[in-house]
Amino acid sequence: MKKTIKIFNAKLSSTIRKGGARVIFVFLGLTLFFPIHADATLSCGDISPIMSCASVLPNGDVTLTWLTPVNTGVFDSYHIFKSNAPGGPFVILDSVFVANQTTYTHIGAGANVAPVYYYIQTRCLGHVFSPAVDTIHSIFLNVTNPANGTALLNWNSIASNTISTYSIYQEYPTGVWMLTGSKSNPANGQANLNFIDTIYICNSTINYRVELTNSSGCISKSSVSGGIFQNIIVPEIPLFDTLSVDDNNKALMSWKKSPSSDVKGYVIYKFNGASWIPVDSVLGINSSAYNYLLSNAGSNSEQYRLAAYDSCGNISPLGAVYSTIHLTSAADICNRSALLSWTAYPTFSAGLANYRIFKATTGVTGPYTLIDSVGAGMLTYTASGLAPSTTYYFKIQAVDVSGTKTASSNRITFYSATPVPPLFLYISKVTVVEPNQIDLTCHIDMNSPTKQFKILRSPDTASSNFIQIATVPSGATSPISFTDNNLTVNNKSYYYKVISVDSCGNDGLQSNVSRTMLLTILSNNKASTNQLTWNDYASWSGGVASYNIYRGVNGIIDSTPIANVPYTGAGTNTFTDDVSQLLQGQGVFSYYVEAIEGGGDVYGFTENSLSNTAEGYQDSKIFVPNAFYPDGIHNTIFKPVALYIDFSDYQFEIFNRKGLQVFSTENLTEGWDGTYKGKQCELGVYVYMIQYKSSRGEYIDLKGSVTLLR
Repeated sequence: MKKTIKIFNAKLSSTIRKGGARVIFVFLGLTLFFPIHADATLSCGDISPIMSCASVLPNGDVTLTWLTPVNTGVFDSYHIFKSNAPGGPFVILDSVFVANQTTYTHIGAGANVAPVYYYIQTRCLGHVFSPAVDTIHSIFLNVTNPANGTALLNWNSIASNTISTYSIYQEYPTGVWMLTGSKSNPANGQANLNFIDTIYICNSTINYRVELTNSSGCISKSSVSGGIFQNIIVPEIPLFDTLSVDDNNKALMSWKKSPSSDVKGYVIYKFNGASWIPVDSVLGINSSAYNYLLSNAGSNSEQYRLAAYDSCGNISPLGAVYSTIHLTSAADICNRSALLSWTAYPTFSAGLANYRIFKATTGVTGPYTLIDSVGAGMLTYTASGLAPSTTYYFKIQAVDVSGTKTASSNRITFYSATPVPPLFLYISKVTVVEPNQIDLTCHIDMNSPTKQFKILRSPDTASSNFIQIATVPSGATSPISFTDNNLTVNNKSYYYKVISVDSCGNDGLQSNVSRTMLLTILSNNKASTNQLTWNDYASWSGGVASYNIYRGVNGIIDSTPIANVPYTGAGTNTFTDDVSQLLQGQGVFSYYVEAIEGGGDVYGFTENSLSNTAEGYQDSKIFVPNAFYPDGIHNTIFKPVALYIDFSDYQFEIFNRKGLQVFSTENLTEGWDGTYKGKQCELGVYVYMIQYKSSRGEYIDLKGSVTLLR
């Protein structure tokens, strides 16, 4: 019949509860359940020692440690029993005759080959044995190599139905033991335990042992087992945190530290269009950022992946593909806006919230100003309201859901261009060619993308009242010529300018403003002079050098100028022409002025321009004798002496007293010789009538009398 003994807190109670198959022992909070052997008796008055530790020595010997019980009888000896199987049979190993001895070493135990099982009994005086309190097992460790970069450890528990935590130690290098893990057997009292150790040593012999320390500080050590192991487990794949482009358009990346403890560094891979190639590596497990200075992220979106490598050269698979945000722009010149387009960002671990649009005007490095944001699904944005002829800098920034992580695109330079204006637009000449016609010549830049050219005219000033009078379409050859008709060139000086119309339909480059010359004549009949007045021609690049004066008589203008007047810049010019010696003709004097361009024209031209043709009128003068003597020596022909009359409408008639016409002619050079139809007329007074047209075109009738003398 088996007995049950319960002992609390290492004190041996004298109260023994009978009727059980095992002893329940509480030792410093550790509950142990031990069987009582059937042949045990309690007549000794003692109980057996409590087995504390069983430590396997390197050679396989086992050192046992126990706690001595309270001795209430007469001590004789401790008897140590051992077995190579947990169920026996147990045989006596040795006897200890010192009551306070607490250790014993089992020489030749062979515990490095298999576990050995022990218990101790106390023998009292009279050779009465107390029952054994517990059975303890030497810990036998078996380590196998599955050739996958791990070590598989298996061992037996130190006692059946115990709850214990075992410490696992690794020996590397030789003689250096380091704690590598721990393992507790479950509450069901599992007899066999195991542990998987990940190998971080490249290739070497590694040994293990298992230790169990009880609450009294006694350590039970297992046998040592090991072998040659290799670290063939690749590190975990590192995860990208952000992938940006810096101010110099170089890829800038960051990642999360690899959770693999033996990582030595990281490899950066870049896609070259056909394959993934390593471009650089970063040393150190805690390294988490890299700036690729050979990046060309300003030209295209670049793809990168990461891998981690350990000290043994094992490298992880390539991580997820991340791409830089590539920003491009297209100009809407007419609306002065930039259409921004960019590639999608792969996303963040927390998710992509939106894209922010930034703008700068001082340089590619900023400072940048946030101008707007768009949703995560938008990849375009129109930046409008840009100032003309201004350089802007743009970048896009992806933002995660938390708002704490960002990834920037490349920086782009955008010039807010206006349509390209002509390089030059130059009126080389405006000149009067007919009484109501002005010709304009304008040199244009034929290489500019101009839509058309507008020709404008003002009747009074160089700055206002211009009206569009014509357009010349694009594609015209240079110079363009235009004739302006139905003008009153004798009354007004006209201003002209040409404006290019760009491809957007907006006015572009404006030419110089050119002005025709208006010539006026003031005749002085008493002095027989004509005073010419005209305004300065405007405006030549080379300025006006001088003015040539041309004069005509009776509508025929001599091609040789009568004078050259230097340019003074006074704005108004005058010249007085003395015509007192020009007695022939009808008294009509025609003039025009020719402006001559000075040197230094930036376009290399030397032009001239003509004014209107103006006329000066000298009044007609007729001298009629009051008598003549046909038979004399002098004054034998009666005829008027006339200056400045229109011969085309001249008529000279003579009548006698009876009203009979005795003479008539339309030729100013003919006169009356005092005869009528071949016969001499009588002496006396005759009446004459002269009709003529003045230089101004006025018809004048002149009547008088003349005395015929004989």
